[in-house]
Amino acid sequence: MSDFPPETFLDDDNVDSETIVIPGTPDIYIELGMATGEERQLAMSSKSMETRYKIDKWTGVGNFSLWSCQMRDKLTTQGQARSLLDERPESMREDNWVDLYSWVCSEIRLHLSDKIQMQVLGLIT
Repeated sequence: MSDFPPETFLDDDNVDSETIVIPGTPDIYIELGMATGEERQLAMSSKSMETRYKIDKWTGVGNFSLWSCQMRDKLTTQGQARSLLDERPESMREDNWVDLYSWVCSEIRLHLSDKIQMQVLGLIT
């Protein structure tokens, strides 16, 4: 299991009053003045959504549909379901989308066995 997302996102010790944190993402901060309403709402509700889930790494053995569903549920409860889409939501800035999409791809790869990761890396050019 990865070390992210961190246990807390918004508490006075972590974030100053001028920034918000995209939930479930390590070290992605948005200036409050630049955040869309949707990004602001998502960040402000992140503490209530945060839950840790134990999902075994996909080894290629077992029920892939079940593993896939568990990963989707984990990302959804972290507020990251939109990142599974192929297109950036119009309400999200491009730089925030790139960061979020990259984080989710990493999160998924961290839940793959070494053998499966090697196969995935062989497909990426």
